[in-house]
Amino acid sequence: MNKNNGQLLPFVSIIVINWNGEKFLRNLLPILEKQTYPKNKYEIVVVDNNSTKDDSINFVKSNFPKIKLIENSKNDGFAGGCNLGIVNSQGDYYLLINTDTKPKIDWLEELVKCAQSKKNTGAVVSKLLFDKAGKENIINNAGSTLFPDRQWPVEEIGANKPDGPEFSKQREITALCGASLLLSKEMLKDIGIFDESFFMYFEDTDLSWRGQNAGWKFYYCPTSIVLHEHSGSSVEHSDFWTFFVTRNRLLIMWKHAKVLLATKVYLNFIKEFTIMPCVNLIRNRHKRHQLHMLKLGLGIHLSFLKHLPIVIAKRLSLIKDRSLDK
Repeated sequence: MNKNNGQLLPFVSIIVINWNGEKFLRNLLPILEKQTYPKNKYEIVVVDNNSTKDDSINFVKSNFPKIKLIENSKNDGFAGGCNLGIVNSQGDYYLLINTDTKPKIDWLEELVKCAQSKKNTGAVVSKLLFDKAGKENIINNAGSTLFPDRQWPVEEIGANKPDGPEFSKQREITALCGASLLLSKEMLKDIGIFDESFFMYFEDTDLSWRGQNAGWKFYYCPTSIVLHEHSGSSVEHSDFWTFFVTRNRLLIMWKHAKVLLATKVYLNFIKEFTIMPCVNLIRNRHKRHQLHMLKLGLGIHLSFLKHLPIVIAKRLSLIKDRSLDK
């Protein structure tokens, strides 16, 4: 009988969302299969979000036949991919792990120990260290903090600081990073799963906000260590990144924040992506860049307005976030 401090060990579903990430899967999947956690107490689920630029699907089928592979017919982003993995898994806990990571061999075991040591645990995150030359032993994320009254509602703890004693203690946190995240099935039954309106970015913050409002506890586990390449599937400050980060910050504020604060964030967006580019065009400053900003801003604005009615309906509790019907 597998026990942890006298408790029966829970079954864990490790969920990997993949999009053209074969080069990362080659490193990650062998590590997941060699975890110190009992082999009969966890499963590995790979959700492929319609990879078309590499041979991800055949790679998993040929080299890891015991891994459950879910072939999505389209790219549903991180939020939709996670939901697809969650509803097709059997775990008492769902453990999300990014493809561009290298977890330590006891990563899973340590997360479960932390989750079972506390009451009312909804989620546990790992210590993320950068896996880049020149950033050895530098914190990527040591938990996050939710700031409901700020225009930027979430902040990573310890980002870009050297690892040290202050990041070696288990502690309660208020926001979650989806790069290595253990989620309680009971919490997801209570608050629902990821909001697919977000596609990618801020979907973990939205889940954090809902979990906090429902009274669930989140913890940072420093003994569960993950090396993270960071931005392996998207490039920070690219148009793709800017589009979803900007749009989703607008959406999350209108879903959760006070109306006055959400309005301020919206007006600042209009200033940055419409007013200032127009002013600079009139002044004949960097015309190509200003036109690009106007075009990008228009796309963000239209997408925001498209998703806004659903977000407002959820804010007013007219409709609920997608439930975990298991």
